[in-house]
Amino acid sequence: MEKLVFLLILIAAVIITVKFFEKKSFTARHQLLYQETYQFMDKIMSYKVLGGGQPVILLHGSMTSTPWNGFEAKLSQDFKVYVPDLPGFGASDAIDGQLHNTDLFGRALAEFIKQQNLTEAPIISLSLGTIVSAKTAAAGLTDAPLIFVGAPSQVTGFNAKLLQALPLSIKRILVGTYWGKDKFLIPTLDDNIGNK
Repeated sequence: MEKLVFLLILIAAVIITVKFFEKKSFTARHQLLYQETYQFMDKIMSYKVLGGGQPVILLHGSMTSTPWNGFEAKLSQDFKVYVPDLPGFGASDAIDGQLHNTDLFGRALAEFIKQQNLTEAPIISLSLGTIVSAKTAAAGLTDAPLIFVGAPSQVTGFNAKLLQALPLSIKRILVGTYWGKDKFLIPTLDDNIGNK
């Protein structure tokens, strides 16, 4: 009898837990569906727009754009803030048959910038987004200033050369980092990382 009672309690706990998380997942997905969309490679990409004024793009890292939530609300008091989700993130579709890497993400970012006419909008990027925005700029697909937040602590090899090759105008950023022996180091308040 004890085993039966324990089993019933366990089943009830599992059902309650599943229902609780189903509701939360639906709510989060439901909120994501109310974003704006654009087309990239015949798939639907999602983004949010908040506020008004000079446009600014917030680019997420290896998760969805939700880590920007508090910051985007504050920033939108003075700027028009665009927050895209890269392919396969958030409410954006994954691209079938494509390797989801920084090259694909860079092309998606470039298409977003083109479709929204945001070629002059500064891009504030986080983590993985720093590499995506740097590659997009290095390919000449945006002339916008780049602001890196939480860039990988050591960017060596190809990525260091990529960042060093950016035009000087793109290297002028509000909060940057400094260079040392081909490594991307600690954030500083310097606005020019080009010639260190």
